[in-house]
Amino acid sequence: MHIYLQFKANITYEPGQSLRLKDVAWMSGDGVDRAAGLMLVEHTTENPVVIQAVDMVRRLEDVFPQSVVHVLGEGKTMAEPVMRTAKQKGPVLWLRAAGVGVILFFGAMLSILYFHADVNMPEVHRIMWGLLTGEEGANPLPFNIAYTLGIPAGVFLFMGGVGGKKKKQPGALEISEYEYEKSLYEFTRDEEEKES
Repeated sequence: MHIYLQFKANITYEPGQSLRLKDVAWMSGDGVDRAAGLMLVEHTTENPVVIQAVDMVRRLEDVFPQSVVHVLGEGKTMAEPVMRTAKQKGPVLWLRAAGVGVILFFGAMLSILYFHADVNMPEVHRIMWGLLTGEEGANPLPFNIAYTLGIPAGVFLFMGGVGGKKKKQPGALEISEYEYEKSLYEFTRDEEEKES
């Protein structure tokens, strides 16, 4: 009897729930229906659980000695508990959202202002306006207006603000978030493995 296993990604559980083989791995082969119910963790806690492929294969071979187990993909996975948080409603939620929005707005505004002061942006605009029009020392108001409108337009386009939900490729922000979550998952999994 051959059993092929591949760990699932992003395994979650309710604390106190038991984890069976079907909860943590995709399975194929002979006798999968009987192997799916194999208990891996009797009672989970509020801590993440690292499951090693070697331990899983050993449990399967103990219960089904005639089986040959093939593990595809990574040799370990981590199951994390689902944390329940109290949902905030009403004015508290609106105040928090407004506070975060104000902090982000002023942080972005100050960073742009400091950048402009650092590179002496008014002088840069005067020089570029002079190069474009040939008028030395003139007021570059049209150039300033275009620059002022171009900054938010560029940020909007860079963050994927055009096209709505029809995107086929992820934007820069989604890729960064994915890489961060992947690194965090791997770090947490390795730390949990060290502790157990």
